[in-house]
Amino acid sequence: MLASSHLLVIWSLLLSITSCTSSRHAVFHIPDYSTSKPEESVYNEKHFRVQSTHSFNMLIGHIYQVNNPLQHFAIVPPVTGCGVRPGSTPKETSQGRCLVTTNGGFFNTTDFECYGNLVTDGEILQTSEQQNANFGITKDAKFIVGYLSQQDLQNYNWHQLISGLCWLVRDGENFVTTSLQLEDMSIQESTVGEHAAEAFAGLAAARTAIGHDKHGRLLLITVDKNGDQGATLYDMAELMISMGAVNAINLDGGGSTQVLEQDLEVNQPSDYCTLNKPPNTASPYNNMYTCPRRITTIVCIHEVDAGSWPVPTLTPTPTPTFSLTGLDVPLDDMQSESLLGENGIWHTAICLAFFVSGCCALWWFIKCCSGNHVTWQPVETADDMPTELDLVADSMQFGEAADAGPEANGEGPADAP
Repeated sequence: MLASSHLLVIWSLLLSITSCTSSRHAVFHIPDYSTSKPEESVYNEKHFRVQSTHSFNMLIGHIYQVNNPLQHFAIVPPVTGCGVRPGSTPKETSQGRCLVTTNGGFFNTTDFECYGNLVTDGEILQTSEQQNANFGITKDAKFIVGYLSQQDLQNYNWHQLISGLCWLVRDGENFVTTSLQLEDMSIQESTVGEHAAEAFAGLAAARTAIGHDKHGRLLLITVDKNGDQGATLYDMAELMISMGAVNAINLDGGGSTQVLEQDLEVNQPSDYCTLNKPPNTASPYNNMYTCPRRITTIVCIHEVDAGSWPVPTLTPTPTPTFSLTGLDVPLDDMQSESLLGENGIWHTAICLAFFVSGCCALWWFIKCCSGNHVTWQPVETADDMPTELDLVADSMQFGEAADAGPEANGEGPADAP
């Protein structure tokens, strides 16, 4: 009887330990995509403009829903490596191989040290003992989201792994308040002091978040800073939940939040430029323009055959485009008929004949009306004669909202969570 009671106690302890360990992170099995339709796109994209029900801020940004993330998702370190100034822009790190690129994990803005755990294509680049939220995929097709011990880092067969700050959504519910009490807030540089965690969570800023839905699709969401409008961590959690997220974490944000599609910037960075600063101004920034920030890691959505990282790759210079509102027309598509083409030479000859005939008729008319004395008067031309060309393009609709770009206001760089 005593032995039975001892066994029951030991069994209860084991269950408790297992429960506590598994509650530190979530494990979600990604479905088999081998039977997917060949024509299924790598990702689906939506531009949104919604009002937050938490902060009531207007949230403007992009959401990407990635199919078969095991083959199309990568965490990529900077081309210079972590801890090397001055870091890299997302475009430099992408090297033309990402269909979609966003910023990745947090980093030290002084020495560009990467914070947290980092695994790229199965290669463990660094591990950390900091307790912050992680997002990863294993080679046996599992999403791992949450807090990881050193034993966890050894036990799982990692394919991609990145650390963030704040477990936004856990099992489909807002987990921000709890995670702020558990995580190491020292890696963020936006707020300090006793209430730094609450201040960071409530800061309206540009944000980037990553997670997954119940169908095993990866979700990647960014929100721009639009004047004094931006997203709090509570906003990001609710936004992720509304998009179907089961688990999600917050990545670096603020001026680091950047979105590129095939290396073309599609969002509005919130950092002001330091170049071409107006003279006689105290601020070191040019608050008329915003520029992409040099960061460290990126999140990359790519084709299956993107190759391993990092490998320097020469990419062709993109064709210049003639841009209207909501419209990009490659110059190669702007067809024009050559004057010496198949029909062009006959058109040229006919026009020349009409021109010569018109000149002769005008000369004869002037000569007849003026007698034998013909005087040429110089014609004055107005060099500054205005010429207006109004090109209007209807704004494109994406989902429920118009594609409207945010505007940056204020002085100096935006706070960078």
